[in-house]
Amino acid sequence: MQFSVATSPKLAICGLSLSALLLLSACERPLTEAQIQDAANWQAWVEKENSHSKDGQHSFLNIRDARYMRPGDTVSLDISLGAEQVRWQEEDKSNEIANSSRLTLSFDGENALISEKGKFRLITADEKFSLPNDELFITVGALHDSGLRAFIRDPNHPKVENFKGHHYYDYNPKMRTTASFTAAEELNTVSFQTVQGLTNTLVRVGTVAFKLDGESVTMSAYHESGEPPLDYLLFLFKDQTNGDTTYGGGRELVVKLAQAPSEGFIIDFNYTFNLNCAHSTFWNCPIIWDSPLELAITAGEKLPYDYE
Repeated sequence: MQFSVATSPKLAICGLSLSALLLLSACERPLTEAQIQDAANWQAWVEKENSHSKDGQHSFLNIRDARYMRPGDTVSLDISLGAEQVRWQEEDKSNEIANSSRLTLSFDGENALISEKGKFRLITADEKFSLPNDELFITVGALHDSGLRAFIRDPNHPKVENFKGHHYYDYNPKMRTTASFTAAEELNTVSFQTVQGLTNTLVRVGTVAFKLDGESVTMSAYHESGEPPLDYLLFLFKDQTNGDTTYGGGRELVVKLAQAPSEGFIIDFNYTFNLNCAHSTFWNCPIIWDSPLELAITAGEKLPYDYE
């Protein structure tokens, strides 16, 4: 997220660009200076998100292949192949790869071990293992169910090269509201099935209640660990826009907290974004079974420009 993308969506509120907004400061009603600043902050966030997604080394769009491994699994790939052909192979097919070009990745439940040309080395979640062709590299990451995620990444992936910016609704000040938080009497670990056939877990730490565009809304609030102090709340939800203008699988919103959410705090749905699976089938997104909200959240990320 280091540079501005020229094709990023222009800030508009009720159809006005930011420059026009600063001159007129009105749509249906005059906008306050605080709302104008909120919109400007959102635009800066949009540009930052676009920049990060356009950065081939770090973009979540740069995946050529993915394998979700269990303890004891081994996969291989042919390092002589270029970006268009290289793929993980199951262990029973790995003998088809010549020893001179074979790289093996094994996972024992704790460590990920790479074997290449008779040499062995561990690979950790904070490093890249470079491949000889097309600037490809491997990254790994831990899963919630003691598994391992292994990605083959390509900084020159067409999805990165052709990225036009994330597709957002115009900034909507009506989708920014004050919410109250009610902590759960007991922390509840919730299991989510994922699109890769795995299980993910989050801790349900409570509920939030608020009014949005005149409607009363209650939503579950999640956190990765549930351990205090809560530094953020995560919301996974569907609404009346899903499958139409937004991703059918749902969207998510992360609200960062400066302090525990015992008092009223701001929820701004303009910062809502799609699950990663809206952009790439290689991600391990949760399946959201909660009933959709009865209103349309016309804010945040829409379907990607290249969605098929």
